[in-house]
Amino acid sequence: MTLMAIDFVVISPFTSGALSTNASLINFLINNPTLEFEPGTRFDYSNTGYMLLATIIERKTALSFPKYMQRNIFGPANM
Repeated sequence: MTLMAIDFVVISPFTSGALSTNASLINFLINNPTLEFEPGTRFDYSNTGYMLLATIIERKTALSFPKYMQRNIFGPANM
């Protein structure tokens, strides 16, 4: 299972209560590029960057995100 970061504000029209994958959420964002507000006019926290980071790590390392984190972050930190 892939660890996911989900931005509920952005994807709320997409979700139907089912667990979604990073790939399906990225597809949704690509196909629904509408902004909630003009850049620079306000701030709203979003986990979308973490979802993209997890996907990049998985593609570049050929490891699942949890496995990468265990081998490279948590394992060396004895966690």
